[in-house]
Amino acid sequence: MGAVFLAWDRLLSRHVAIKILASDLAADAVARERFARETAIAGQLGTHPHILTAYDAGEWEQRPYVVFEYMPNGSLAERLQEHGPPPRPLALRWLEQAAAALDYAHAAKVVHRDIKPANLLLDADDELSIADFGVYRRDGEATLTAQGEIVGTTGYLAPEQADGRGATAASDLYALGVVAYQLLTGRLPTADGAGLAGSLARVFGRALADQPGRRFPTASAFVEALRAALPVDPESTLLRPTRRRLLPLRTTPGARSVAPSAAPPRYRQRTRLWRVTVFLLAALVVAGPATAGGLVLGRKLAGTQPARQQARPVATRCAVSPFEADANLVVSGLGAIRFCRLQAKSLSAQGQAWAYRASTHLLAPDSGRPGDLGRVCALARGHLTAVVWDDLGRDIGTDLCHTFAAAGWELRS
Repeated sequence: MGAVFLAWDRLLSRHVAIKILASDLAADAVARERFARETAIAGQLGTHPHILTAYDAGEWEQRPYVVFEYMPNGSLAERLQEHGPPPRPLALRWLEQAAAALDYAHAAKVVHRDIKPANLLLDADDELSIADFGVYRRDGEATLTAQGEIVGTTGYLAPEQADGRGATAASDLYALGVVAYQLLTGRLPTADGAGLAGSLARVFGRALADQPGRRFPTASAFVEALRAALPVDPESTLLRPTRRRLLPLRTTPGARSVAPSAAPPRYRQRTRLWRVTVFLLAALVVAGPATAGGLVLGRKLAGTQPARQQARPVATRCAVSPFEADANLVVSGLGAIRFCRLQAKSLSAQGQAWAYRASTHLLAPDSGRPGDLGRVCALARGHLTAVVWDDLGRDIGTDLCHTFAAAGWELRS
């Protein structure tokens, strides 16, 4: 329906995203009306902290446009594709933010109709906002959808949407349930709802119910029930195990399997005597050779065994740079990602938009000629090594070298 551009607001010194109607739709009355509705609803609902804010709107060469806040960390769809399911606490935080925004929109009688990871955007602090109300409809308002046309995305469509019966607030809650399942398990739910067990299965069974009336009354109620049903241990798996136990339970001398607590008293006594006998024999084996140098031999043999290898932490590499520019500060070593993230936030607070990029090897300037990029200094402190590059005369560079040295870093070149 439109194209989105990243732009720099010179008046307020910030990046913004500009969405403009496609040129081939500029004369389409329905497309223009949809775009106007999106602009209006963005202005109305954008006051909520987790709904994308619209700064301005207008028309350029007979094509309407709207200016949105820029979300530098992309969408949940990109995050899932690049990194897989997030840690459970982070997934729950995102779901709570999306639920609060949906409840706010539904209170205003607005149904989004296309909730999916691609429309859930992340700002520089990984805070979530719902975007793209272009296909929303307001309860009681005439629809712009043609007869039989289905609005939404396959995989996130509620049954009533897929059947052409239209969307309600319950349809958004269904889509949020699909997003929640995907964030927690890394995959879309199956048609029969299989895969989860216990109270968690019951929560998703209600969230993804075929009948809209069986679903949770609000998005926040769903997330609260989901949090209560999740295991306390964040490392525990949520998916039902698929492998069966291969080894049988311990059996008695007979062929019938007997649990230890249900074993006959005589058999329990035999087992206890057998264990005592084995323990005494083991003690004699160890104590006997010890008087004849067996203990010394045991130490020597133990010394020849290879030491258990400890897993080495993996060093990381990242870069800090302004938007629309290449790397100025390249940091490698343990803790590099955290350092780059904090450095980017600190530099952005000084009036220029900076970002960090993990595992980067991009060290060439915008011109593409490596000779235009001169290394200013290399520093080291603890496990980190930092190389500062003067990218086409930007403010980082020599000043940053002095700042690092004043903070106790060592100049290497």
